[in-house]
Amino acid sequence: PDAIARGAVLVGVRTTDEHAREHIDLEPSLHIPIDELRARLGEVPHDRMVVVYCAIGQRGYLAQRILIQHGLSAVNLSGGYRSYRLATSPTHDDR
Repeated sequence: PDAIARGAVLVGVRTTDEHAREHIDLEPSLHIPIDELRARLGEVPHDRMVVVYCAIGQRGYLAQRILIQHGLSAVNLSGGYRSYRLATSPTHDDR
């Protein structure tokens, strides 16, 4: 996404199994499952915009709220990984 090109960091908040199957392969990125986010806040850069994503956006929204409550600048990737995959797939096939 454009925010990544402008220096934001991407944080995937899906489960480890979901991440292992498929994820957004852009750098810089982190994988921190939503259930671990509060305990691992120190791993998230505090001096950059953070773009969070999950599968469809619900956990991403929760992650965004957590990060904002802790003073970070964060946005949720609307529609999550599913929308990203649809937007970047050459065939736009959603099977």
